[in-house]
Amino acid sequence: MDLPYGAVPPPERRFTGLCRPFRLTPQMQAVVCVPFATRIQLMKLIWSYIKVHKLQDSKDKRYFFPDYKLTQLFGHGRKKIVRLAKYITPFLRPMS
Repeated sequence: MDLPYGAVPPPERRFTGLCRPFRLTPQMQAVVCVPFATRIQLMKLIWSYIKVHKLQDSKDKRYFFPDYKLTQLFGHGRKKIVRLAKYITPFLRPMS
């Protein structure tokens, strides 16, 4: 690609933050059925899993009750949906 005189080529794109892809642990792969995902994609997949399996608390929609698969990941008891990012962090491995 020929650039005009004095033009600076664009830097190589590096994926960081929420757009960075991660390798998922086998336990997480069993729930979402994908080996790689970004944080955003993983949160969307878990949210859709919660919706499909009707795990959301009917009285207070901010919470969900984990089923057997999610209990193995997040533990027992009612969990806040807004804390999904915190719950998924231990199951993310860097791409190497």
